[in-house]
Amino acid sequence: MGRGRPGRSRYREKRTTVIPYRDFVLFTERVDRNVLKSLVAFLYYAPLRIAEIVGDGPRKWKVLSSKGRGLSYQGKLPESWLKSEQEDGLWIWKHRDSLPGIVKEDISLDGLLLLIKSEPLKHGKRDGPLEIDTRYPYMDLVVDQWEKAEPEAKVWDLKTWYVWKQFTNIEKDMYPHAFRFSRTTSMARDPKISLADMLYWFGWAQARTADSYIQQARSTQRTRTSIERNLPTGWDKKEDQ
Repeated sequence: MGRGRPGRSRYREKRTTVIPYRDFVLFTERVDRNVLKSLVAFLYYAPLRIAEIVGDGPRKWKVLSSKGRGLSYQGKLPESWLKSEQEDGLWIWKHRDSLPGIVKEDISLDGLLLLIKSEPLKHGKRDGPLEIDTRYPYMDLVVDQWEKAEPEAKVWDLKTWYVWKQFTNIEKDMYPHAFRFSRTTSMARDPKISLADMLYWFGWAQARTADSYIQQARSTQRTRTSIERNLPTGWDKKEDQ
């Protein structure tokens, strides 16, 4: 059984900046295999985790116990709690079964829309399929990858560690989960996107998960707007000094 996640822990270094479309294009063009190019495109548009797409074996990792959480709230949790003995009671093991990934039958076409069925991780929920317009740039690669997959076979027959390695060898901050963070941040900044929209799209079970993104993104926007009201007209036309 594997332990943890490949690469840097996303709990320590979450990406909260949006991946600009130009950077997405440049990154995709640097990928040398079509199966990976199609995966980059799918990650850019779909809100899924890499393990939900390519599948993964069973895993276990350490999480804070009730005692550990209590100490954390009090500011008394040792920084080295992950390395402490299990008898200290600061952490417990959390287990996850193996994941099948997306197989050919999980995807279908409805006119111009690609419909994707995927069960979210972390006790999340999503009542219907995701819909992605096949006219989006590079989505033709996704459709080709899906069409050539064998029945009941995975659409992307890749290992999570391999994808992480290939992506970060090209650009260290373009790890697979960065695409999900990017889309989360982008949608959180959009006042037309509701809390319910985000819960459905990202498969979150709890509103507080979305709130952590929405509050930060929209509070920052409102404070910037407040500052800009007091600036002279034309301030944004000036070149950086």
